[in-house]
Amino acid sequence: MSFESFVTAKSSEKSEKQASDFRSKKKASKKDANMEVTINIGLKRFDDEDLKTVRGKRLPIAVPANVTYATILEKAVAKWKAFDRRFETATEYVLLYEDGTQALFMPGQTKDFFSLKQYKTEDYAANVKFAAHATVHMTVHSTSEAPSEDDCQSTAEEFPSMCEQIELDEAIARTLQDALNSCNSKEVIDVTVSLENQAAMTPNGNYALINNYKDVVDSLASQVKHDKQFFITTRRKAPFSRIINLWQRQTSKSHTTNRLSVHYSGESGIDNGAIALEFLEQCIADMAESMFPDGAPMDFSFLVQNGSFRTCGEIVAVSLAQGGPPPCFLEQCAYEAAFKEFDMMKIGEENLTFKEKQLLAEVRSDCQKHTDLIIDNGYTGAIKEENFDDIVRSLQVSFVSRRCLYMKEFMLGLSSYGLDQMIIQNPLVCQPLFVAGDLKEDVTPDADYLFSLLEPHYSREGTSRRCFEEDIMDFFQDILNDCETGNVVGHVAPIACNFKEEQNSDEDEAFNQEESLVFESPTLSVPGIMGWLTGSQHKPISGKRFKIPVYFDHDCLKNKPGHSVCFPVVSACVKSITFPVQHLQNAESFRELFTLAYCKSQAFGRP
Repeated sequence: MSFESFVTAKSSEKSEKQASDFRSKKKASKKDANMEVTINIGLKRFDDEDLKTVRGKRLPIAVPANVTYATILEKAVAKWKAFDRRFETATEYVLLYEDGTQALFMPGQTKDFFSLKQYKTEDYAANVKFAAHATVHMTVHSTSEAPSEDDCQSTAEEFPSMCEQIELDEAIARTLQDALNSCNSKEVIDVTVSLENQAAMTPNGNYALINNYKDVVDSLASQVKHDKQFFITTRRKAPFSRIINLWQRQTSKSHTTNRLSVHYSGESGIDNGAIALEFLEQCIADMAESMFPDGAPMDFSFLVQNGSFRTCGEIVAVSLAQGGPPPCFLEQCAYEAAFKEFDMMKIGEENLTFKEKQLLAEVRSDCQKHTDLIIDNGYTGAIKEENFDDIVRSLQVSFVSRRCLYMKEFMLGLSSYGLDQMIIQNPLVCQPLFVAGDLKEDVTPDADYLFSLLEPHYSREGTSRRCFEEDIMDFFQDILNDCETGNVVGHVAPIACNFKEEQNSDEDEAFNQEESLVFESPTLSVPGIMGWLTGSQHKPISGKRFKIPVYFDHDCLKNKPGHSVCFPVVSACVKSITFPVQHLQNAESFRELFTLAYCKSQAFGRP
């Protein structure tokens, strides 16, 4: 090698060495052993043995990267317990995929335990939702008895022994730690988790967390299926016996937990909620009058064999669940007959209704006058003074035993929503909903309550339109106050006319026809006006308030020239009312047009 070649080679080596000395070195990635993963927790429920997602919030929980199956479950239950005070933690839970298989393993045919890294790498997160659910037949912490093939959706060979499970859990933790140590940032995996307690899935659930009647109503409302209909079509003011027949016919097609939808024949209204509320208001009122007069069930065994009492229970359950009025028409002893077991040898005055006490007092005063009553109620001895105590006890046993039969049938109807078990486990909590008392007065609206719900959409402050609108609101408040005191008279109209077959003369015929006319007028009361505006004649049992928008039409004469009168327009489904300002210039015209519109437009349509 020549000298020049040697110098050139050495210079090249030196340059490469210097370049390598100044080249930036790649830093080793830091291991983040404390990285956390966020999981969103949802809720699922069993609905007719089908697992369905419950609409509502998803609660996020932050868990370590090396979290295990048990830790996720524990944190999920704790999170829902903190969020929902009615969430029960007394029962045990398991985690399920949304297809119903246990979430202990990765989705698919693999027998690998659930791994966050593998879950993301294999793109399961885009296709599979993660779910948790309480099992009815299997408890995940039980080691004394292995789950049977009928109790589990997977066979026993799919689940390793307890020791193998612990070893695999530890292996998963090590795998997760190694896999996530290479990550430099926190990753959030959107995993939908569902939780459900065992009590909600069993007919004899634990309702210990129900503290008041509002909790009862909320629990019933959560069972309503809004995506399905329980459809009733009838005519307005149909007899309650016909409503029962139509209801029984519909129950053969759909379940009463579906959303109630009602159509009145001959009316153009489409039920978005208001018609169903109006229907329930009328049903509960008719039920109290025809089926439970004087606070006790009618004493007819025919109403048992045709299912009328059971249907009444179904209607009551639907009313409480879907915004209808509470059935506050029972006496205390009638309510207790639905769930109590009585010793018929120890029947006392407290087990009798007010009407029965009056009847016994009349029997005491004169036994011979009530011989038929005594015999019909099963007494077979001699009816005379010395047997008076036996007669009274026989009547008491007859009254109570038959009432228990009728109320047990009523309870069978309540079971469609599980309300029967709520009453059995919490009789005092449910009592205000059924027994006449303070609740009925509390949910009855007065003038101040209804006026406070109104939300007028006024024109700009200082304009003449604003002055007219404020006057109309004053007129409305005045008529509400007068309705509360009974100082408003409505418009009446004949609804029936009966003619005698034998007509002696034209004068007699005219006289008889005039006397046989039957007039009717809607009740001009605050609850009646509230029902006209919203469909519901009572305050919400849950205590939730709502608003009734009030609009003012200043251009009715411009839009429809030549007309002489306009009436207020009510949209009960959206709970709003529109006043025609041009026709309501003073208190007299407002009172006349408002009462006429109210009395003549109880059906859905313009007056």
